[in-house]
Amino acid sequence: MSGWLIPEGVLLAGLAAVLLVAGGGWGRLASWLAGLALLASAAAALLLPGGEHPVLAGAFLPDRLSGVIDGLAVLAGLAALLLGPGAGAVPEAPALVLTAVLGAEVLGAAGSLLTVFVGLELLSFPLYVLVALGRSRTNLEAGVKYLLMGTVASGLFLFGMALIYRQIGSFTFLRLAGESAQPWVEVGLGLVFGGLLFKLAIVPFHMWAPDVYEGAPTPVTAFMALATKAGALAALIRVLSFGFYPGAALWSPLLAYLAALSILTGNLLALVQRDLKRLVGWSAVAAGGYLLVGLAAHSVLGDEAGLYFLAAYGLGAIGFLTVAGVAAGEPDRGPTRQALRGLAYRRPGMALAFGLAALSLAGIPFTGGFLGKVYLLQAAVAAGQPGLAVAVALGAAVGLLAYLRPLEQVFRRDAAAVVPHPAPGPALVLAVTAVLTLALGVWPGPVVHWLGQAARFYWLH
Repeated sequence: MSGWLIPEGVLLAGLAAVLLVAGGGWGRLASWLAGLALLASAAAALLLPGGEHPVLAGAFLPDRLSGVIDGLAVLAGLAALLLGPGAGAVPEAPALVLTAVLGAEVLGAAGSLLTVFVGLELLSFPLYVLVALGRSRTNLEAGVKYLLMGTVASGLFLFGMALIYRQIGSFTFLRLAGESAQPWVEVGLGLVFGGLLFKLAIVPFHMWAPDVYEGAPTPVTAFMALATKAGALAALIRVLSFGFYPGAALWSPLLAYLAALSILTGNLLALVQRDLKRLVGWSAVAAGGYLLVGLAAHSVLGDEAGLYFLAAYGLGAIGFLTVAGVAAGEPDRGPTRQALRGLAYRRPGMALAFGLAALSLAGIPFTGGFLGKVYLLQAAVAAGQPGLAVAVALGAAVGLLAYLRPLEQVFRRDAAAVVPHPAPGPALVLAVTAVLTLALGVWPGPVVHWLGQAARFYWLH
């Protein structure tokens, strides 16, 4: 949030220290340093006074919105480090996680298309490697697939940037805001928009998500569920507000159609999945659609609702995947619903955390996920889009069935079921996500106030 980009600077310093330590063979120390760097970055983002002026000739626009994105990205990074094998067990992994978090933070504070592109690549390239870090052929296949699809999205984004620069001679959002009505600028913005929709896994840019979520190590999947969407959402908020503002009457209905299609497609296909990570992959498609609902509303309420839903969804997905990974017993083995059998009788604490996560993702009252969807419904109705509100309600109903099916397995007795005890790292992740998920559901006031300040501050500046 600082006008001097202190959170990003802290991460850069931490990254340099982690690289030096990891190069010396001290992998555990590198993980600790990475965690401290993430905590310091979050503290700088949340506690230091906010800036409200462009930095570095308009390349960055650090504000309260960037502070929110920084906090969410750091939360995802800490979860990835704590979840262990597949991320923390590899000497280079802490540096890769820090780089990906840095990319999300850059996206949160981006003030130009060039900065957005740099942030996207900083976020994406470490993930290509992290996805492929596992010991199985599935991990490598998922990493290659993610790389190839990500390259296509980057190409779309770059081509759009080139068209825009040719017309207005600048990449900055402040300049773009006054020139976006030109035909070739609109074409360029459309290509940029398509590249960003890929990161949110919006239909029809979604086919990579289920395969990559299934094939990646569980800690990496958990990281992607929150950090990737946080960075992409921040970039979309800025691009839409500065670039598409004059044509809101045109792009808002388009966003509504894409949102409804993604919500229904993601939830319907999540319903038939047996692999829990693949289920979350299709859930990510639906979640991207829910985030588009807030953007389609084109209001402070819409942005606030989108950010709230993102926080609730990210916490739920991380908790869900953490239990799935522990129950599977091996970080690279795909967890199925059957792996959860007997969890309530053998590991009641894990069962409670899993139940809260699943209920939040399903949108059950007294969880963060429920309030997130309620706020999105309110934003859609207030924006005069009742059809979009109906799509949100239908998606929530289908999603309820998708998440209650694995939850039902938790209470099935199975004498042969063996559920490993969670290590300290995953246990801490489960405790934090469970508490925060419940807090978002029963005491949303402080978070709503914080997110409301971020949304209003952004719209006023």
